[in-house]
Amino acid sequence: SRASDPSARLIEVSVWGSSGLKAEDCGEEAARWITGALGLSCRMVRIGAAFVRPVKPGPRLPGDRVSFADAYPLLVTTEASLRELNRRISEALGDPVPMNRFRPNLVLSGSEAFAEDTWKRIRIGNVVFRSAGPCARCIMTTTDQTTGQRGHEPLKTLAAFRRDPREPSQVNFGQNLVNETKEGVLTVGDAVEVLE
Repeated sequence: SRASDPSARLIEVSVWGSSGLKAEDCGEEAARWITGALGLSCRMVRIGAAFVRPVKPGPRLPGDRVSFADAYPLLVTTEASLRELNRRISEALGDPVPMNRFRPNLVLSGSEAFAEDTWKRIRIGNVVFRSAGPCARCIMTTTDQTTGQRGHEPLKTLAAFRRDPREPSQVNFGQNLVNETKEGVLTVGDAVEVLE
């Protein structure tokens, strides 16, 4: 369920090409704080009962929603996939990259490299997820999250072996997920089951 303030003022916002979304204004105190922190006039908003944003067309089913995220509720990657990518980067005399370059919500262990590409549905604990397809990676993955400096990896190496066959200009790492179970709790160490 969504915490909602029935007295909150609604503001129309746009997120990644979705426009006319109704978000709840967090009030004057929050606006003063965020304006001061960023140095420009801002309003802070939150998701409430009036906020409805479907996931991208394609794998979408009725009831599939996304918040302020890019396009899908979750992104899954695996430790094995990162190890294989870093092995290839090292072979090309590049510096390995950490998982935070990919900003996943879920990082799984115990699988083969890129096994996540084949999963149609998985259960983690008691929550079921459906694959929404591969995640095309952008230039942000080349930015060191600590220093802000940009390089060529991991996109250079991904381009050598992870091009999207439908969109050859894109390279993929990780899989987008839609939560079929609309409520639940995930805990570090939960068992993962591939359903199909």
